[in-house]
Amino acid sequence: MPENAPAGSSGAMIIMPIITGSGSLLMSITMGHRPLMMVAGVMIMIASVIVGIIMFVAQHNGPRKRIREQRERYVDYLDQLREIVREVAATQRSDNAFRHPPPDLLTEPARSRARRWERRASDPDFLDVRVGSGTRPLARRLKLKVDTSSP
Repeated sequence: MPENAPAGSSGAMIIMPIITGSGSLLMSITMGHRPLMMVAGVMIMIASVIVGIIMFVAQHNGPRKRIREQRERYVDYLDQLREIVREVAATQRSDNAFRHPPPDLLTEPARSRARRWERRASDPDFLDVRVGSGTRPLARRLKLKVDTSSP
């Protein structure tokens, strides 16, 4: 989770433009009764309030947006990892089915000229015997990448 700004400092940053605008309005009113100065003071006050509101909304929604974006990136990463696992598992299943066919298909390798002498004494799977069927661990080691750097 990203760290948020302390609540006290964010409140001061939001109130600061409003106080500045109020001071500008007060100065324009007390400096004389010139209409142009009064209009300028009111405009500065309105602009300061708008800036304060914009800052409040940005500070309120900024961390939520960052968290949502990080979550979307993580879910995309998990989807990619899921696809990799499915591909590796499918390859492993087809390889196991080829190397160790089910009992009703055991005569097929003996009938095929290409597979008849495929297991020689020098092969790593020489005299491998399948006793039954079951689950096996995934042939590929999985690593979960954890990004601990702060944005």
